[in-house]
This record gives sequence, structure tokens and C-alpha cells, in this order.
Amino acid sequence: MRHRPFHHNQAPSEIFINFQSHNHDLNNLVLHYRNAIDSASFLSILHSSLAEVAQRIEEILRLKTILMRCHFDGRLRLRGKYKRLINKMRAIQTDLLGCLYRYDGN
Repeated sequence: MRHRPFHHNQAPSEIFINFQSHNHDLNNLVLHYRNAIDSASFLSILHSSLAEVAQRIEEILRLKTILMRCHFDGRLRLRGKYKRLINKMRAIQTDLLGCLYRYDGN
């Protein structure tokens, strides 16, 4: 069965996320693992942070896919916010992987 796009001006409410809250949470996550450098639990903090970021990326990509099937005023602006959030999460993911490589070597 082929997916039908949403009708004009109909969009599921789940795509209207709080971007400010997501950015705040991501900034706190970065501070958490950056402040833990050289602590005994640093690698476990990196692994859990990486898992959290991967889960968030997956969820945001799912919501962005739903968004792209919708047609409503302001969709392009919202799409840009999703794109910036995804780029930020991917940059954090890259940073986490770099830290893991430097400190764990695997």
C-alpha cells in the first residue's frame, strides 16, 4: 500500500517539537562528557552519550520524514530547524566518536 501524503494544512502535532529544549539538552550532554574527561568513568559516559545521540538522531529523522510528507504554511522553515538540529547532533556524534577513538583506541 502506497503512503498517502497529508492533506494541505494538516500536520501531525508530533512534528512540532521544542527545538530550544533539544538544543539545551544537547548542550548539557556535551558539557557532561567534556567535563568527565580523565575521570575513571569517562569511557562509559562516552558510550552512553553516543547511544543517546544516536537514538535522538533516529527519532528526529523519523519526525523529519513525517514533516516532508506534510504540506502547510511554514513547512520549509520548520524543515530548516530540523536540518540544523540534525547537523548539530551529527557534529556531536562525530566529536563523541573522536573522543572514543582517542581514549579507547577502538
